[in-house]
Amino acid sequence: MFHLEDRDGIRLLRMQHGKANAFDLEFALALTDAMEGAERDPVDAVVLTGTGNIFSAGVDLHRVVEEGAPYLETFLPPLDRSFESCLRLTKPLVAAINGHAIAGGGVLACLCDYRVLGAGSAKIGVPELLVGVPFPPVALEVIRAAVPLDHFRRIVLGGQLVSGEAAVASGFADEIVEGDRLEESAAEWARRLASIPTATFAQHKRDWRAPLFAGVTDGAFAEVQRVWKSPETLQAIANYVEKTFK
Repeated sequence: MFHLEDRDGIRLLRMQHGKANAFDLEFALALTDAMEGAERDPVDAVVLTGTGNIFSAGVDLHRVVEEGAPYLETFLPPLDRSFESCLRLTKPLVAAINGHAIAGGGVLACLCDYRVLGAGSAKIGVPELLVGVPFPPVALEVIRAAVPLDHFRRIVLGGQLVSGEAAVASGFADEIVEGDRLEESAAEWARRLASIPTATFAQHKRDWRAPLFAGVTDGAFAEVQRVWKSPETLQAIANYVEKTFK
């Protein structure tokens, strides 16, 4: 699911899960394990990337349609925890966005402290509302923090997918580099951030990320979970899958 390679204190964490690195129960659990492992292990920073031309395509909607509400009951809490595990990693986390980053994939990119996008036609966006599902609480706060207000309505309400310089303007990426330099550039940023004294960076990251958790109200996750499992939402997901993947 994840291929780990440590290079001079920088851990390259490559997602290798199916064709699209889609979030399912097993992937969410593995992502949390990977972040907790990076926290424990003697590495200075992490570079997160995908395989081929896909960073991550978000939640595995086919599995949601097939397994329904009982699966969501099991899957959604680990999904939320996997997002939190990225935010709570005290070490630098840099995204090397190698390809399409859709829905949960776009959220995953925004969970990283710095985001490098490979030049090309990769699409990035968070079309959750077009699918018919609400954002998990932590995911919404991450997108709220990343996407500038003048882009927020088009990106979130409109579900707009962007690429290239539009992805930078929309907050999904910090810079664009040629694809053959993507991992190298991301590693350079990881080393740069890792050169900051460890305790200083960790404290900065805790302070920087604290407002995201403060924005998650009591009971917010339970309400989002209830909506995801409702017959109306499950039908909307099924309709989206049929329309999009037929």
